[in-house]
Parts: sequence; C-alpha cells; structure tokens
Amino acid sequence: MAGVRLKYCCISGGRTHKKNNIDGSRQSKTYRQSCPVKIHALLSEDRKFLEIKNMNMEHNHPVSEELYYSLPQERRLHPDDAQKVPPHEPWIY
Repeated sequence: MAGVRLKYCCISGGRTHKKNNIDGSRQSKTYRQSCPVKIHALLSEDRKFLEIKNMNMEHNHPVSEELYYSLPQERRLHPDDAQKVPPHEPWIY
C-alpha cells in the first residue's frame, strides 16, 4: 500500500506572479512571499503516527496573532453584532 503523505505550508508560501491586467480588471493583492515554511509528513506503516520527514519553520516575514486575525478568511462579525444586522431581501438579477 502506498504511503499517505501530508504537506503543510505557510499561507505566504509559493511564488508571486506578476499579471498585466490589460483587460481592465483590478489587480488583487496576494499574501505570497515565497515563505519557505513547510512540514512534510508520512503516515507510519501501522497507520498510527505521522513521521516528520522534512521541516522548515523559519518564516521570511513577520508573524503574530494580530496579523493572523487580520487575514480575510479570519475576519468575522462578532455574533452579537451579526444579530444587529437587519434582514434583507435576496439579490434579484
């Protein structure tokens, strides 16, 4: 049976790509900064443990809890504030 491999990377990992927006579309920002942080793991043969095969935990950018919670996927209304938003009609196209 083939081994199960896992790879965890920093959200800022990967290469940035420069894109010329000739079509007039807006340029969007990217979080990618070629951050080298990664963890490569392999499921043990008895399928009980993860074996770390390769690991680099040195970020090439600042990291903090405050920065984490400012990421778009982490921004949410507090439940008390969400209840204050009045109901609205669905969009009709």
